[in-house]
Amino acid sequence: FCVDPLPHPGVRQYSKELIERELRKFYCGVCNYSTMEGEDSLKGVATGNWGCGVFGGDAQLKFVIQWAAASLAKRPIIHYYRYGERKLAGLDEFIVAVKKSEVTLEGILEIMQCLSPSSGVFTQILASL
Repeated sequence: FCVDPLPHPGVRQYSKELIERELRKFYCGVCNYSTMEGEDSLKGVATGNWGCGVFGGDAQLKFVIQWAAASLAKRPIIHYYRYGERKLAGLDEFIVAVKKSEVTLEGILEIMQCLSPSSGVFTQILASL
């Protein structure tokens, strides 16, 4: 599947509206594919820094959006290609901490409503757990 990212979102990417827009967009991309295959054969998602690089998206924010959308669609992210993105250096530790906290998907989505560009997305989410 192919999902187009929002180009050059700047500070707006942290707004509730744009987070929800990107979440719905990625969810539709993974959900439509999964329902064509049937519940028993849902496959994982291989993805990467969608909307980052030349598009200017925050790599940590985009990861959390993709993880949340794939989770909503009951599709695991089986591989996340980082492409050397330095902001994702703590990704493995972030995933472990989120899973260890046993926060629900709804909890993560609620935390995402309050994100700001002032500090890292991973830091803000972990501080809210």
